[in-house]
Amino acid sequence: MRLSVASGNARPLRVSLHADGLVGRGEAAPLEGYDGISVARVRAALTSYVPVLADDPPDPLAACALEDPLPQALAAVDLALWDLRGLREGLPVCRLLADDPLERVPVNSLGVEPGFGCVKLKLGVDVLRVRAEVGPDVLIRVDANGAWITPDKALREIEKLTLADLEYVEEPVHGVAGLAEVAVRSPVPIAMDETDEPAAGVTRVVVVKITRGGITGAWRAAEDALAAGSDVVVASTMDGEIGIAAGLHLAAALRVRRHCGLATLPSAFPAVRGFMDVPTGPGLLDGGQ
Repeated sequence: MRLSVASGNARPLRVSLHADGLVGRGEAAPLEGYDGISVARVRAALTSYVPVLADDPPDPLAACALEDPLPQALAAVDLALWDLRGLREGLPVCRLLADDPLERVPVNSLGVEPGFGCVKLKLGVDVLRVRAEVGPDVLIRVDANGAWITPDKALREIEKLTLADLEYVEEPVHGVAGLAEVAVRSPVPIAMDETDEPAAGVTRVVVVKITRGGITGAWRAAEDALAAGSDVVVASTMDGEIGIAAGLHLAAALRVRRHCGLATLPSAFPAVRGFMDVPTGPGLLDGGQ
């Protein structure tokens, strides 16, 4: 098994995994302002995996994790492994994960766009104005990215938004303890995103992302959340084509009904009336195309 890593510091960082005459494709999409991990740090981890995988370990992902457990780097290898398996078996990855995956996944827009049933807004946008513009039938979710710092501050700000009839507020504060306090007292459902700690069931919604360990890591996080009674949303950290495809396969296999945050690469994966089609060819990207 041979791993090759694309040259340069472009993001996402592409990898190819060669085995049995096939090539599995993967990518790492660290977002330093979001997760604190640089492309250079991921490249170093991936480079350390090259000799590990050359020995054809029985569990390639576990062997890489022993060398360097960086989730963003492991995600690239994980995606390449799933892509390889899909190519070998002639199946899309979603059908390796589940017998009855969705054919298309509901997604949110990142602003007011016709045809979408859900809008995600960042702080600084006039949420009440957007509610008036889209009407009562479109869901609105707000992402605070932890900006409200304390539970008391978050609860005051959420109270101001209750007239907007929000679907949920994402990451009002960072940290499990703070999120738990807000979730108990908030009149609006709360979602966990950047707080990446074992805390299933703390919030109504848990956001899972491919960059945190690939499909395998995100699947485990989703299973834990669902088992604890939370809903799951699959979202992107501004992934490339491979990461978005992986997110679609994951959401389809989980049969996620809430709108996912995957409509971030419209040139490759257009959203039509608030839905994105799941690739149907072998592997992640229709047979490697």
